[in-house]
Amino acid sequence: MIDTAVKDTSLEYLNDIEQSIFDIIKTEFAGKTFVVSQAILGSNSLDTSYENQLQNFKSLSVLVDRIYQKTLSEQSEFVNQTNKYNVHQDSLVFSEVMRNELRSAILELALDGLCYVEPKILDKKEGAYVAA
Repeated sequence: MIDTAVKDTSLEYLNDIEQSIFDIIKTEFAGKTFVVSQAILGSNSLDTSYENQLQNFKSLSVLVDRIYQKTLSEQSEFVNQTNKYNVHQDSLVFSEVMRNELRSAILELALDGLCYVEPKILDKKEGAYVAA
């Protein structure tokens, strides 16, 4: 069930992305690996940090930015809708730390989605993503 939920959710965020972007991302992954781990923080100073790795994947970074902006827009609309019901918004607004974690989660979601699109762009092997 979890795999199906991840697949469905990741594909939902990729469904309006042009095939040309997928093609560029696949080309960018030729001979490269993107390492993921819960021990890697989105913007830490390690060479393997997500932000450092994204520097080698410009189109993937653009894709993540696009999904991130869409997510922030959706979140903002959600917060605006809660005003109608006098819901306290303290726990609904993203802090800067939460935004970094959100960006990392979106990156992982996008990477998973690139394993599910047809034609397949990436494969996941032992905590890393490589060209399919």
